[in-house]
Amino acid sequence: MINRISIKGIASYSHEVAQEIINLKRINCFYGLNGSGKSSIAKYLQEPNELDYAFCSMIPMHNEGFFVYNQKFVKDNFWDSKEQVGVFTVNEGNVEAEKAIEEGEQKISLFKGEQENLKEKANDVKKQKESLLIELENEVWKEKDNFIKTPLAFCLEGKQRKNLFLDAVKNADEAAPEITIENLFEQAIELDKPDIKPKQAVPTLAFSGAPIERDTVNAEIIVGSSESYLSSLIEKIGHSDWVRDGVEHYHHSERVCPFCQETPIDDFESNLKALFDQTYRQKCNQVENNRNAYEQAIDSLEASLSSEFFKDSYVIESADFAVAKAELIECCKTNLALLKEKESKPSNIVELNSTEAYVQKLNDCIEVINSKVADFNSRLSSKPQIKARIKTQFWQIHKRTYKTAIELTNNNVKGLDTELDILREQYKQKTEDIEEQQNIVVEQRKHTTNIDTAIQNIKNTLTSVGVDDFHIDKVDGSEALYRIVRKNSAAEGVYDTLSEGEKTLITFLYFLEQCKGLLEPDSALGITDKIIVIDDPVSSLSHNFVYEIATLIQKEIIKKSFKQIFLFTHNLFFFHEMMNQAGLKQDEFDEAYSLYRVSKNEHSKISILKRNDIRNDYDGFWQVIRDAEKDKAWSPSLPNAMRNVLEHFFAFVHKRDRLSDVLTNLGDEHNNFRPLLRYISKGSHSDLVSLTDFGDIDVVRFLSIFKQVFIRTDYEDHYKRMIR
Repeated sequence: MINRISIKGIASYSHEVAQEIINLKRINCFYGLNGSGKSSIAKYLQEPNELDYAFCSMIPMHNEGFFVYNQKFVKDNFWDSKEQVGVFTVNEGNVEAEKAIEEGEQKISLFKGEQENLKEKANDVKKQKESLLIELENEVWKEKDNFIKTPLAFCLEGKQRKNLFLDAVKNADEAAPEITIENLFEQAIELDKPDIKPKQAVPTLAFSGAPIERDTVNAEIIVGSSESYLSSLIEKIGHSDWVRDGVEHYHHSERVCPFCQETPIDDFESNLKALFDQTYRQKCNQVENNRNAYEQAIDSLEASLSSEFFKDSYVIESADFAVAKAELIECCKTNLALLKEKESKPSNIVELNSTEAYVQKLNDCIEVINSKVADFNSRLSSKPQIKARIKTQFWQIHKRTYKTAIELTNNNVKGLDTELDILREQYKQKTEDIEEQQNIVVEQRKHTTNIDTAIQNIKNTLTSVGVDDFHIDKVDGSEALYRIVRKNSAAEGVYDTLSEGEKTLITFLYFLEQCKGLLEPDSALGITDKIIVIDDPVSSLSHNFVYEIATLIQKEIIKKSFKQIFLFTHNLFFFHEMMNQAGLKQDEFDEAYSLYRVSKNEHSKISILKRNDIRNDYDGFWQVIRDAEKDKAWSPSLPNAMRNVLEHFFAFVHKRDRLSDVLTNLGDEHNNFRPLLRYISKGSHSDLVSLTDFGDIDVVRFLSIFKQVFIRTDYEDHYKRMIR
């Protein structure tokens, strides 16, 4: 069954905006005035594959099974042909064949229903699958925003759609743990710098003060000579360094002892000098030299660490280097303090810390930095290749991030695909079952079908409506052709002698038999496969015939098992008769029927109708005027609608003369509208000339003049009620 139709770019329908026919049900009725665009819909359903309808569509698509009654059907079967193709129906006397065919068609209908259920299940599974994939797409796609307008934006090139982004992640290998987005950012930022130059390697360091740290003098107790009689005393009291410092003051103390402030004994000076002999002085000089050299070594080290080499971003950003540097400097400063202590107190033993491990640690950091420098210089020399590697690693990182989600989705999708495979096999089996039953039906029809039943059905219907001077009969010598014959057996050119109403009646009855029967006796096309399209079947019929046609459609089409029905009409009496004969409560009617209105201003428009929206022809003409009032747009049907409204209303109130006077006066006041006012002042059949070219019309002005007709005839209340 067709659920939705889109009409665009044909006849009076816009080439820019499609008209969507939604909420289609089994029975679909369209009302609209002649020329509004109804027949274009019917023609599309009749020939959906024609190039003229390239911008039209239906969901789901149907290419066959349509039985369409319209002017083309009449032309093909009656205007251009003196004979009609016979319609095959089952011989009602062959009970066994009827039963076999009926059972076969019932099974076919059952199997097709089961196929529809399988389709629905498959669609549900497909929706689940689609939902899982969309959910994964959305989850991964959210990463995109983190990289737009960043140095890594080039990685997104060609991947700016959800499906392409996800495919790139799926197709990538998983990144190693050490590869990070932060690292890729750093590389990309460096490559994008406009004044970027190769980096210099950072030189390793050597500390010249290291040998001093191993000098044995640091551990020596440096004291005065033992040859002085003072040595035993100094050794006893342990104040060699204090005494040495006092010697410096002895020469400036005017021969007074700097220690006791008393005049010394005669040989005190010689023994004091003997205490601090040349060996002692050499050791102290060595300590002093060590301290000076070590201090210079520290200054040299700090100068090296302050050079340009160590101002590179890689050095500054290295936390390990900063720690190693601080530890080395601290160790050096501690050793220098010990050396100074040794210098001031030579008798003290000091143990310096070795800087070797600290220097090695610092050089290890420099080695790491230099590897980055080398990598950077390499990247700089092959920028395109490096950007390609960054892009590859970018997707590998995302593969690592979303690997679990992708695997979970793939497993779920795989399960759903298995379900779909099972449903496809079941659907295939139902197709084979249908073909088997169709073969049975075809075989039975070969032996039991005939074209006489359709002839008798048409005769009976013609008689029931009071027509008995012509009917359809078989062509002599042919088993599969009909022709129209008169009661007196005249058979040549009978169709041309019929009135328009009779032509409509006979062609529609023949169409009904085609819908019920088959054009080929071995056809497997069942009634449930057929979509019936009926376009204005009562255009030239009397009200009695309109009633009969409505009854036939209800009995032979709507109440049968046809798949779907589309009915188009401009006749409100017929439209309402179809609704009335449905005999359904409102909720039942709404479930089975969809109603639409086709109107036309600049372009044709399709809108949904409610059952009581249009009550009669008079209201239908007012609806055209209401549409023009609402859209302020010119419609070719507007003058005719106005003429019919005025004709019907003023005939009903017996004020034709008053109407004529008012129209004449308005014509004198508005010269530009005089042709149009003359047109609407004529009765529908009072002038053989149908004037439709009114030139450029100011629609708003014209509607205002139309309103004046009711105001000047004192029927403004009626106008307000109808224009609402």
